[in-house]
Amino acid sequence: MVAHINVIVLRWRMPEHARPYKTPFYPLPQLLGILGMGYVALHNSPSPEITEQVYKITGGILLVVSLVATFWVKVYMKRKLFEPDLS
Repeated sequence: MVAHINVIVLRWRMPEHARPYKTPFYPLPQLLGILGMGYVALHNSPSPEITEQVYKITGGILLVVSLVATFWVKVYMKRKLFEPDLS
């Protein structure tokens, strides 16, 4: 999902930038990918009885990954969140 969003943001921020490969039918594949991954995320439990547990575990993993990524960007890279690297 993040990769699809990154492609859309890159095309929006740098439309004239040279690319080795252009996605055909842009942005349709990216939007379909985002919607598809959203569907999978909402329907990822094998049975209705454990749906809440699956969402808690998935949410916990996403929270930990987000905190580590935020720490990495702020402390190690010494940048603001979502600051583009236009070098």
